[in-house]
Amino acid sequence: VRQDIMLKISECEANEHLELNLSECSISNADCTSFAGELRRLPNLQVLLLNRNDIGDDGIAAIAEAIGEMKKLRTLHLAENRIGDDGIATLSEQLLKLTGLQRLYLNSNRIGDAGATALSPALRGNNTLSILRLDGNHVSDSGMESLAENLCFLVKMTALRLDDNHIGSAGAKALSAQLRHMSKLESINLDGNHVGDDGLAALAQQLHYLPILAMLQLDNNQIGALGVRALCDALCYRPPQNLVVLTGVSLNDH
Repeated sequence: VRQDIMLKISECEANEHLELNLSECSISNADCTSFAGELRRLPNLQVLLLNRNDIGDDGIAAIAEAIGEMKKLRTLHLAENRIGDDGIATLSEQLLKLTGLQRLYLNSNRIGDAGATALSPALRGNNTLSILRLDGNHVSDSGMESLAENLCFLVKMTALRLDDNHIGSAGAKALSAQLRHMSKLESINLDGNHVGDDGLAALAQQLHYLPILAMLQLDNNQIGALGVRALCDALCYRPPQNLVVLTGVSLNDH
């Protein structure tokens, strides 16, 4: 085991720290294989930060079971790790065991539709998740539709980031159909997708289910006059105290 990693794990164990920060440590899949057993010494860990490394699918496969044993884990940060569909499929099996997870960061990886489909069942068993980041991946309509099947269980979700994927109107419609179950949402980011007018119209029709939504981000989504009009109609019925900050849509242009 690399000495720098071993030192951080040992310090965390000795001081009964609830957070292990291994972000930006140049961790490879080979490193994961070597320290997977050491992670099992931290069953009470609440925060695990592994973002900005080089873990990959093989690395996740090596440490997934150890993560699944951290029953008190609240935050799991795996952004920017070259994790693809196979890695997410392996991880998702263990996420089913983390019924108290509140924040899951999987942004800027290589997750496609197969990975999103594999992740979806893990959402069903979690009603505590408040932040889900899947931005900067390769999820398209079919992956979004699979995710949407279980989004209804995320009743405590406050922030959902799906920006910079390949989600079109069909995916946006699938997401929209579940928003009535996600009344605690405060922000939705769909920047850099292909939502289009039909997708935005579907989202607009569900905004009344989101009374505390404060931010809706829609930059670079091929939205025209029809989508903007649908959004304007929806916002007309929103109480003044429940204003939504929009990006990517200019109501004055239409």
